[in-house]
Amino acid sequence: MQLQRDEEVVFESERAILTNRRLLANLDRKRKETVTDDISLGNVATFKKSNSGRESRVRPGLKLLGTGLFVTLIQVVAMGVLPAFLELVMFLAGALGVVSGLYLILDSVLRIKPYTSVVFTIIGSRDVPVYFPGKDNPEADELARLYVRTKRNLNLT
Repeated sequence: MQLQRDEEVVFESERAILTNRRLLANLDRKRKETVTDDISLGNVATFKKSNSGRESRVRPGLKLLGTGLFVTLIQVVAMGVLPAFLELVMFLAGALGVVSGLYLILDSVLRIKPYTSVVFTIIGSRDVPVYFPGKDNPEADELARLYVRTKRNLNLT
């Protein structure tokens, strides 16, 4: 990355670099020097920070699956001894536990992991998103805070 004259780095991470004049975003992960979005701060209208993705629910899924299998096993072993209505209720409870547990496990495996995005709205161009791993990422908060301060200082000069 090449800095312009009288330009200072205000914020730097693997995902974005904020200087006192520009936002360099979506850095190539393999070649750190490659910048895909080079935007002058004067062209940035606003930004929006948001969280997305879902947390893993494997542990509750495994508990439900185990409980469902256990109830079904008890129902099968006690078949003929219990009244028919109680057998039916135990079978339905076990099946519900197994199906719910499998759903939670598969949903957790196929989910989008939690992330925080900061989307910068550019005047006369497309929006530029910057993604950070995890929910409420402190780097995203820092980028947003420093962007506001830098933009305010840019408007004052």
